[in-house]
Amino acid sequence: MEDSRKEQIDHFDRKRPTQQRRTRIPLPLAAGNVIVLAMSETEQKLWYFYLARCCDGSLYSGIAVDPVKRMEVHNSGKGARYTRSRLPVLMVYSEPQPDQSSALKREAEVRKWSRKKKEELVDRKADENS
Repeated sequence: MEDSRKEQIDHFDRKRPTQQRRTRIPLPLAAGNVIVLAMSETEQKLWYFYLARCCDGSLYSGIAVDPVKRMEVHNSGKGARYTRSRLPVLMVYSEPQPDQSSALKREAEVRKWSRKKKEELVDRKADENS
């Protein structure tokens, strides 16, 4: 990198000591005719929408990056307030979503469904896995 450009970047970073420094995203890398954009680790993670069955038979919906770990948190009594009094909980359905926003939207959609429709979703998934 040219020295003057490096000095400009260093000067830019030193101007904001109290503010969080901006992450420098590299320019798109050319790979043949395809342009590959560098993505941070958090952008690459899948989010999951899940349904858990509580000991009283009710269904709890939620989202998580790691649904198995989330079930451990629920069952340790440190999860959602709803599940704390309905232990143990068992994950009965999960589906991957590309990002947190999509997972939240899917959760909101399914929460509006009737119990019967949610049970059909769980049963359909169980039939696919059989």
